[in-house]
Amino acid sequence: MNSVAGYFRQIPIGIWVAIIGAAGIIFGAVIAWLGVWLQLRHDSKERERERQMSLRRDVYLKAAEEIGNKLALLVNFYDTNQSYSDKVAQVFQQIYMIGNDEILKATIELNDYFNKAFGELAPERQEIGLLEQNLNTLGKFTQKFSRELDKSVEEMKQYNLQGIVDERKWNIIQSNYEFADKRLGENLDKLDVDLNRLLKHIGEVACYCIRRAVQADELVTAFIIVVRKELKTPFDEEAYRRILKVSHEKAKDDVATYVSSVSSKYEKYLDVDKPKEEET
Repeated sequence: MNSVAGYFRQIPIGIWVAIIGAAGIIFGAVIAWLGVWLQLRHDSKERERERQMSLRRDVYLKAAEEIGNKLALLVNFYDTNQSYSDKVAQVFQQIYMIGNDEILKATIELNDYFNKAFGELAPERQEIGLLEQNLNTLGKFTQKFSRELDKSVEEMKQYNLQGIVDERKWNIIQSNYEFADKRLGENLDKLDVDLNRLLKHIGEVACYCIRRAVQADELVTAFIIVVRKELKTPFDEEAYRRILKVSHEKAKDDVATYVSSVSSKYEKYLDVDKPKEEET
């Protein structure tokens, strides 16, 4: 130990100054690099955080779009002419991968609600479709018998103009007329009954669709709140609910318009004029 101490005592003071100076330079360089390293590490974390936030933002914006489409489908699910593609399930799967606990809970509740609502409404929509198909078929038969009736009336006119008495021919014309007249009347009565049944069913299902959409909006609002909380964006819940109220009123008007449209569609079948049998 004494030999080591003696060794260091033998080192000239000038060399010690050089050693200490070099150590100071090295220590200063280490301190400077440590600052750069910490800054780079901080920047890397910030970039990763921004990348993840950007990914979440894109997924949530897509989810908002598809949820809106899903709500529009729910409100108008009674309309069998409405076509749609369901992509919200795919977006929800992405949220399950990146969302926090609050968002996962809100997403699952919303998804469960949609599945239940559409499961209940699917048979009603199918019933509306069957009623519409039946009315279309009845309408075609009604037009057919109307044309046959017109043909019989024209044959009666031609028979009278000829001034020839042919009892057998007249009986055939009369029989054809009576058959077409009877079938036309039966079809018109059936159309009237089935149309009223369709309109009543559409009205009931449409009201149920609106109620379901209004209830879904509560879950959508909860979803929006937790998403905006994660994205750190402000949210005026009261203003949002005022917008929803206007939207719900518009949905009711749309239902009335659709029912009127359906009624007009089949009105031509109900208003077919049955020609009167002419005097012979």
